[in-house]
Amino acid sequence: NHHGHSFEERIIYGVENSSTFLECSPKSQRALVYWQFQRRNEERKEEIRVDDHIIRTEQGLLLRSLQRKDSGNYLCHAVEHGFMQTLLKVTLEVIDTEHLEELLHKDDDGDGSKTKEISNSMTPSQKVWYRDFMQLINHPNLNTMDEFCEQVWKRDRKQRRQRPGHTQGNSNKWKHLQENKKGRNRRTHEFERAPRSV
Repeated sequence: NHHGHSFEERIIYGVENSSTFLECSPKSQRALVYWQFQRRNEERKEEIRVDDHIIRTEQGLLLRSLQRKDSGNYLCHAVEHGFMQTLLKVTLEVIDTEHLEELLHKDDDGDGSKTKEISNSMTPSQKVWYRDFMQLINHPNLNTMDEFCEQVWKRDRKQRRQRPGHTQGNSNKWKHLQENKKGRNRRTHEFERAPRSV
């Protein structure tokens, strides 16, 4: 597809020495899954070799004991009838434990200068993610990752709604989509309630 890609893109954050799972399974059961890895700032892609560190399952790849060198792009392709189609590109960011320690103990520093250094080297979106990430670590009472993601998603939506001007069109489109969805759900329920004799 030369006119812009049709595959999904995700960013995943993992902590050094922990495990992470990259989910990808093709719709067609006959398709073979082929994974490639691309290091940051490199054009070259290499086939992912399965070993004790990387385990392949039907649902995706399990990376055990993450290292900084695991950071990069993971591309999931489906191969069928001699054709290869890219399904997913996952950008994995591995956060080293030293940075985590510094962030977790930034209050002990007093001036928090180390944290400022880390913070200054990041883009605004990375800062937001770091903050969310720290929130996740500092609030172990969150039941699931889903709950946390939903909080982030809700906040993201709220921010978009608050932005004035040119984004207005997008929020209207979003509202329209939501209403369509509601309408569709309502119809489905009515259909379910309809007597069988009809």
